[in-house]
Amino acid sequence: MTELSKIFSHLSRDLFIYFLTGFIVVIDLVYLDYLFNSAITFQHVKTIPYWTIGMTIIAFTIGHLVFALMYFVFECSKFESWLKKKLFPIKDSNDNPIAFVIDFENEITTFLNKKDLHEQFIERHTQLYLMRWNFAGGMIFSGLTNIIFQIYFHFIFVFTVVSILLILLGFLVYILSLRTEKDCFDRITKIADSIKQT
Repeated sequence: MTELSKIFSHLSRDLFIYFLTGFIVVIDLVYLDYLFNSAITFQHVKTIPYWTIGMTIIAFTIGHLVFALMYFVFECSKFESWLKKKLFPIKDSNDNPIAFVIDFENEITTFLNKKDLHEQFIERHTQLYLMRWNFAGGMIFSGLTNIIFQIYFHFIFVFTVVSILLILLGFLVYILSLRTEKDCFDRITKIADSIKQT
């Protein structure tokens, strides 16, 4: 039963973090095909045997690609670190504001003998902020893709407004994901402090 629970936990994580994000992008691409190509590409895809299985795999793959793009654009560029420092700062030993970083080695050490505590308070929160982070990436990616298609074909005012709103909404969800990550950081710190005191 424990093994089944672990398998379900991993599947649910992959479903929420990768597949749903990829599914959003696939739906957007299908709509772009309908809007600018009379759905010719989608009609062709539907003639392929087991196309739904293929689309599921593609959605899952796109979810991973969006995650990689998010990492490259936001983390490698240090933009995320700057944003964390501005929006959710913590103080260093000299009382200067710095960006919070979850120390995974410390997390493993802290919860080594507290696995139930980790599953109840930390693991779910970790999945939530990763899901929101990648979900934001899917919305931003879709909005930008929409605008690129409109530049190549022709602008549709309402669709342009929707695309811009999609990018803005994606950025707001991105901020929410950072807030959720900060909550997770605070939870780890509080639980670690309480364990040390006992």
